[in-house]
Amino acid sequence: MNNGNDRNSNPLHTNRQLKAAVAAGGITGLVVGGPLLGVVAAGGAALAVTHPGKAGEIARAGGDAAAKVGDKIRKIKPQQVVDKGRQLVTQLKTKQQQKQRSSAEFSNASRPIY
Repeated sequence: MNNGNDRNSNPLHTNRQLKAAVAAGGITGLVVGGPLLGVVAAGGAALAVTHPGKAGEIARAGGDAAAKVGDKIRKIKPQQVVDKGRQLVTQLKTKQQQKQRSSAEFSNASRPIY
């Protein structure tokens, strides 16, 4: 069974490294320069991963790092994101209310007494 870590016909890289490097390159290119650069960057990453040398080593290391990030993302449960979001909104509301009270107190204190 191929779980993505098995070696393919190229002994330099794993399928996991290749897929992750292509995804990372494509996403980065897409964000930086749009769809065309995304495709070019993904192709460049694929080419680099499959070749020996310093560029290949860097691309394979980047593929490993991107794969680890993907593993961590898959472990996040949607309810955790919702709970954290609610917590942040509550904190922001509290801070905003404190600022408004402080501003109102300052405004009232700075008014001249007639």
